[in-house]
Amino acid sequence: MPFKIATGASVEASAQALSSAPLPFRPDSRSVRGAGRRHATRGEFMPRRKRWRGPRPWVVLCFAVVGLVIPTQAGAITSAQCDTQVNDTPSKLVPCIQTDDLWQHMQAFQAIADANPGPDGMPSRNSGEPGYRASVDYVASAMRAAGYNVTIQQYTFPYYAYVGIPSFREISPTAQTYSLLSDWGAGESRGAATAAIQPARGIVLPPTPTSTSTSGCTAGDFAGFVSGRIALIQRGGCNFGVKVLNAQAAGASGVVIFNEGNPGRTDLLIGSLADAAGNSFIGTIPVAFTTFAVGQSLFNQYQQAVQAGTPLPMTSISINAIVDLNRPDWNVIADSKGGDKNHVVVVDAHLDAIYGAGMLDNASGSATILDIAQKMKNVTPLNKLRFVWFGGEELGL
Repeated sequence: MPFKIATGASVEASAQALSSAPLPFRPDSRSVRGAGRRHATRGEFMPRRKRWRGPRPWVVLCFAVVGLVIPTQAGAITSAQCDTQVNDTPSKLVPCIQTDDLWQHMQAFQAIADANPGPDGMPSRNSGEPGYRASVDYVASAMRAAGYNVTIQQYTFPYYAYVGIPSFREISPTAQTYSLLSDWGAGESRGAATAAIQPARGIVLPPTPTSTSTSGCTAGDFAGFVSGRIALIQRGGCNFGVKVLNAQAAGASGVVIFNEGNPGRTDLLIGSLADAAGNSFIGTIPVAFTTFAVGQSLFNQYQQAVQAGTPLPMTSISINAIVDLNRPDWNVIADSKGGDKNHVVVVDAHLDAIYGAGMLDNASGSATILDIAQKMKNVTPLNKLRFVWFGGEELGL
């Protein structure tokens, strides 16, 4: 019966769970994962794709382990000594998790990312890309060398990745380029469109105190829509994908969805595309999500142009992306050769990154459990140990 180290467990309790000493209790099934939640590469921070989540307790555990390392000095245990002794108690294991060893793995992950750029040309260890597969091979090789039984488990997933940087700009009457991830964000779609803006029906301006807009939620909201234009749609009332599909059916060459403007609904929100049944899809025309301010400005410019009989506002959206609905990816599973197979202690971390090398999210967690596993290679555990590095976490798999 597998179990995972309990959330919030102390370093000593966690080490005991991984050691040969009997546990005074059966740990519960709450997960402890090695995860830093924001990507960083030597001080460079990149935003999350759709969301940002706070650190998990395993981050605290990882840093607690590192923080309790005995400084390298006369009399301190060396990494070489740790590799030969049986680290089956917290007092033996904790001092053996040392900064230099962790940093060596971190440098290896960074080198893998540098050697395997993604479609955007940047260093990458993203799921479905060569840098992730190289990370899998690196971990699997290290665990085999440490004496574990290693399985590389393959699965497939819908892969989506930008080629180059998406762009959204107004050509006229006010020429400007909107700031990616500040003014706007690209929906999971691909294509390019340069055309006049035309609002869908149902836009509510000024916005009401609570959400009331249903703009773009029915085919009737596109009555009179001129084919080839870019549809301007307000958030609210139905799935974003429903709005996109209705606009596309009306002949829109692209879609701009702006936040509704009610309290708490003014900033940038990059939504996912799903139809009325909740089925996700990747748009075949470019979809731009914007702040309320951007959408309101485009709407007002359209109204002014119509009233004055002047040319409509022109915008351009470009989203170049690769789509592979069955991209292979892999998990690494490494079991100790000893231990009770009916009671399995599972320690896991996600190995994939997002938008780059992912040194904090999550090379740090992956390196930590790899080093712990290596330092326990000489242990004959009471319970079977299973270390797992899995992919697709950044994609919500």
